[in-house]
Amino acid sequence: DEVEEGKEDESNGLLLLTGGTIFLSELEVSAQRNGSQLFQKLARELRPLSKSLAELLHHEEKIIDLLCAYLLTPRGFVIGSASPVRGPSEEFNAYKKRMSDKAPHGYIVNVATNDVLHLLGVLAREIRHEIYPFLHGRILPRIIDDMLNSPTTTLGHGSNSKEADENQTVPLDVNHIESAFRTLSYFFKYNADQLVYNNSIGNASRNEGGRQVLGDADILRKYYGKTICHKRDIIRRLACESFAPLLRKCLDKGLKRHLSRTIKALASSIADMNLLEEDHVSRKESIQVVGKCVEIPLQTTNTMRKARDDAID
Repeated sequence: DEVEEGKEDESNGLLLLTGGTIFLSELEVSAQRNGSQLFQKLARELRPLSKSLAELLHHEEKIIDLLCAYLLTPRGFVIGSASPVRGPSEEFNAYKKRMSDKAPHGYIVNVATNDVLHLLGVLAREIRHEIYPFLHGRILPRIIDDMLNSPTTTLGHGSNSKEADENQTVPLDVNHIESAFRTLSYFFKYNADQLVYNNSIGNASRNEGGRQVLGDADILRKYYGKTICHKRDIIRRLACESFAPLLRKCLDKGLKRHLSRTIKALASSIADMNLLEEDHVSRKESIQVVGKCVEIPLQTTNTMRKARDDAID
């Protein structure tokens, strides 16, 4: 029986490598669930790129470009359309500049947003650390900057509207917010080592097995201002819950260093963003507010609680 099970596992692994992927299976499920023209067009473009694990890895950059493009619609575009996709030979910096010109007023969610977020999470699960090179330059800014922190003014009701209706403001739906953080959690789970150790072995404070590592997850701090300090409570709460597993993996000294820098920076960020009720607050009061924001990821161990207290003091 064990021999038969071993053969079956080997057969399944070979099938996944040469003829079928979890990503393709989930794409087909999503295509049955979401019959919109927009998502069906995306599905047609993704199918030839994801028939095997080898093809998935070979085309990962193009797949990520497609998913990021279909995730949101530029404000002012025809409702139900996708963002322009990066050209085959177009440098990413040139593409970013082109998009900043085409979408000066930010982005809005569309009928494909939740399914695209789901597929990004599935992709993270399937190719794991292979997705890391695209996290900080493309995927995380797309979700955190363009989606979670986009202006809330929505388009007019006309299908060909080119102007924003300044009198209507629609906050991001809770379902979209939860889907976004569910996807972020997948990225964090399958790239935890790279995120905690800053994907670097050259500058560090501890040597393990010939490697120098920091273990302070410092690379995450640039996202805190737009998540933990967000004006909406649900985004602050979900952000804390998403970052918590990574903070648990930090070294003790790294965690203390991380929190010391983070709390000071977040206190300044909250004051600058006018999220506090009073216009003039002391630095100490700001730090206490930030301490509450990060309480969820810090309530797991005594070491973390002590690090938080030391950082506030």
